[in-house]
Amino acid sequence: MDKKIFQVYLAKADVPNNDAYATLDLPASPWELWDAIEKVRLRDGEELYMEIEDYYDFSCLAPHLDGLEISLNELNDLAALLSALDEIQKVAFDGFLRMEVQHKVDTNGGVITLQDLRDLAVSAKTDCYHVVEAADDAQLGRFYAENGFMEELDGLSDDVFEMLDFGKIGKALRTGENGTFTRSGYVVKHSELVTAPPCAKELPEK
Repeated sequence: MDKKIFQVYLAKADVPNNDAYATLDLPASPWELWDAIEKVRLRDGEELYMEIEDYYDFSCLAPHLDGLEISLNELNDLAALLSALDEIQKVAFDGFLRMEVQHKVDTNGGVITLQDLRDLAVSAKTDCYHVVEAADDAQLGRFYAENGFMEELDGLSDDVFEMLDFGKIGKALRTGENGTFTRSGYVVKHSELVTAPPCAKELPEK
């Protein structure tokens, strides 16, 4: 698969630093997963040690996946969901993640779970949001004002229009619609997120 999401190091849990190990880019096909397991020489009853060595374009996930109890198959499934996102959808996912983190903080809702991340990735493929090319409140306010989102500004002359406080307008709109800025744009959610189907912990059969 061309789009790399994670690079993982695999070994036996009781001896993670030995000659029997594998390095694998995710998402991977089932045969690639099993090939990596065979390189580790994992026997029945032995536990797999897994460490994410590279997050590529999704470094924002490092604080949430580090230490999270997750299997190789589940991580590969998440990687597959993320690899299917285009550039705009990646911005949406980043925005959703920021919103979810803030929601957890506001509600004392605990940590971001694997299911949370899978829900965000699946939702980024839907039309429950829109993305605006704006890096701050002033750019956001100008975008809304120039594109007919504020009927009360219709009919203003160009001179009066340029006197508007776009930063104040943008902040009021962002606060009112609970939007968020990402590294690549502004994201606002206008309908509920969707729930991703469950994923098995175990690898598919050979």
